[in-house]
Order: sequence, then C-alpha cells, then structure tokens
Amino acid sequence: MGDSFDLDYRLGERLGRGQFGAVYKCVSVSTGKDFAVKIIDKFSGCFDRQLVYSEIKFTLLAAFKNPRSVQIHQVYEDITAIYLILDLCPGPDLFDRIGGHGPFNESEAAALITELVESIAECHRRGLAHRDIKPENILFDSKGHLLLADFCCAALFEKGARSLKGKVGTPAYAAPEVLAGQNYDEKVDVWSAGVVLYLMLGWTLPFNGNSVEDIVAAVKKGDPICFPKEFFPRLSPEAKDLIEQMLERDPVMRLSAEQVLRLSHWRLLGRGQFGIVYQCVFVSTSEDFVVKIIDKVSGCFNRQLFYSEIKFTCLAAFENPRSVQIHQVYEDTIAIYLILDLCPGLDLFDCIGSYDPFNESEATALISVLMPPPRITHRDIKPENILFDSKGHLLLTDFGYAALFEKGARTLKGKMGTPAYAAPEFNGKSMEEIVAAVKK
Repeated sequence: MGDSFDLDYRLGERLGRGQFGAVYKCVSVSTGKDFAVKIIDKFSGCFDRQLVYSEIKFTLLAAFKNPRSVQIHQVYEDITAIYLILDLCPGPDLFDRIGGHGPFNESEAAALITELVESIAECHRRGLAHRDIKPENILFDSKGHLLLADFCCAALFEKGARSLKGKVGTPAYAAPEVLAGQNYDEKVDVWSAGVVLYLMLGWTLPFNGNSVEDIVAAVKKGDPICFPKEFFPRLSPEAKDLIEQMLERDPVMRLSAEQVLRLSHWRLLGRGQFGIVYQCVFVSTSEDFVVKIIDKVSGCFNRQLFYSEIKFTCLAAFENPRSVQIHQVYEDTIAIYLILDLCPGLDLFDCIGSYDPFNESEATALISVLMPPPRITHRDIKPENILFDSKGHLLLTDFGYAALFEKGARTLKGKMGTPAYAAPEFNGKSMEEIVAAVKK
C-alpha cells in the first residue's frame, strides 16, 4: 500500500456513496490523469479490514486482462481511511441512465446486457461470483463501454457445487435461493442480470414492494414472472423467453452466463419437441449461426435420438446444398448445443401464411429441390422444417426423425412425425383418422 494519497492525488468532487465508503474524482499530481478514489472510513461502524482486503483481491482478480471490469491502480492507507484508486467512469451509471432514458428498446437493452454478461462470464471463468449485480454497480467509461464495479460482496466458488452462502447483495436483485438462506452457486449473478434486463425494458422491477420486507416476500413467493402491457407494450416473445430463463427459480434449470452468451442477441427462432432454436454469433469471426439447445434435464431427452439427429444431419448435408449443415457440437451438464446454418428468412409455413397461394410453377420449383438425399428418409417433412437461406435457397432441416432405408424394401417402422403431413401407412391410420385428430 502507498504511504500518502494526499501527496500523489488531488481530491475532487464526490461521485457517489456506497455501504462501505464514498467515491470521489481525483487527479494524479504527476500525470494529470483523472481517476476515481473510493475512500473507506476506518472509524465507521461497518468497517471490516478483512472485507476491504477481499474487495481489493477480488477486484484485481476480476480486472486482470478483463476490459469489462473496473481496474484498481493503487491502494493507500492512513490512520483514518483506506483509499482505492480506480478507473474513472465519468458518465452516469446504469441506474441513472435508466432513470433519465426511460425504457430501452430491445436492441439497446441487448447490447448492454451482452456487455454485462460478458463481464459476469469472465468472472465465473475465474471462479468468482459478484453477488451484487445491480444498475448502480454497472458503470461506463469515457468511450461508453460497460464496466462492472464494486466487488465488496464477491466470493470464490467451487465449479459445479453450491458452495456459496450468506444473504448478501440487494434484495430487489437477489436470487430467491440467496434470500432463503440456502447454499447457492454463481448463477445468482444471472438472476440479477435478468432483473436488470427486465428493468431496462419495462422501467419497473419484476418484484416490487413498499419495503425491503415486501420485496423479499415477493421474490420468495414464487409467482410466475409477469409482463404487464402497461410496462411492456411491445415486448417480443424472444425477449420474454430470455428473461424467463434468466429468472428461472430452479438454479439447475437457470441459464449460466456462458449459456446466455452463446445465445448472443438472444433471438429466439423457434421451439420444437426436443429443443429451442436461437440465433447466435461466433465470437472469433462475428459470423451468424443458429444454435439448437437440447435440454438434457427434460423428460423427453434421449441421447440415442440426439446422436441419430447429428448423424443424419451430417449425412444429409454432405455435398448437399439443399440441407442445413452442422458446424459444431457442444455439451455441458444441462444441455447439448448444435451450431447450424442460419436461415434468416421465413420458413415455408410462414411464407404460405403470409402470401397468396403459390402458382404451379412456383410450387413446382420448390418441390423439385425438396427431396432428401439418397438412402435417407426424413420422416417429418412439413413446412416448418423447410427453411430459406439468405439468398432464398431452400434448405431442409430437423433430421430428428430421420432413418436409413433399404431400396425396394419396407424396412422402416414407428409412429412419428406430424400427423397432418404423414402418409396413412406411416402412422397406421387412415387419412380420415389423421384429419379428425388434427381437427380435434
């Protein structure tokens, strides 16, 4: 620690006050560069040297080669206070931005939450949970880049274990397992980020009350997340789905920070029987893709079916420009992720619904390129599985029901696919029974 703050810096205006200290602007005497200084009063009733040392340690851990976290540059101590020299973030924090801006549109909110979750994910990679994610701790540098600040509640955790405990943070943003006094893991930060996203889009909190006790009771109560029209007049299903997954009460089912990042702009493209499909962006190239997230915890997960889908998608796509390609496969403890071609246009179902009936030449042109490759039968051909790439070329997708067949033999069996599009022999029913089932 340095010896004399007063010799090296000139103290400026006060920028804010937290639970453990006040933050001021200061100027380096030797360089003239502006910084912030957090002054922690050693004679205040809440001073705890061990907590101060922990804050220094965790801030340094979070900030090392991390552009999304506030940096500590120097530490001083005298008989009355400890002085932490930090990056100066001259603009308003996110709380003041929300108050002065009003509700953010979804693209603005997505850009900010992406930066916030990047910072959270980097902390989690280092085994560090922030535990007090809230708008007041989300700052912006002189170029407008988001910086995560105030690691006084942070703690190290064991990956894959609920090793954290203690009621810390701010009740309105705290996860239910924190307020319930349970052991918990790093996903409490994802819950808090979900509350921040809800606030940015709706200019209100998901859990309100006239007192801290009321807020805690509302979080603990466990009611489904609501999106009142008066606060969310134009909320997209994609944004709603993301918030609900971040504010999932079961920590096992809640998204991790890494999973949120894999969703990139969190654009939900569709939901099927076995998984959810999102748009995503490959970090190293900024190229757009689709990710199909298959929930391993769901009751319908079948690893053999999943492996079959990968096999048949790869087989169908090999040297075949009319089939969606698999680019990568990831797996973690709760899900499997298939990285696929992005087809940004409408699927054929939406095309049919949005336009007049096709003329015969248009329909023939589409049907002529629809057939799956040799030796593979798709077994779930329907408009929702017929996509179009950025150039308007047709691509067949979703080989979850596909199978190999022997030419000239009826070797396939099993009731699967979508009844309205299935051949009578495929489902063992007459067409009248299929139509009746659909109408029902």
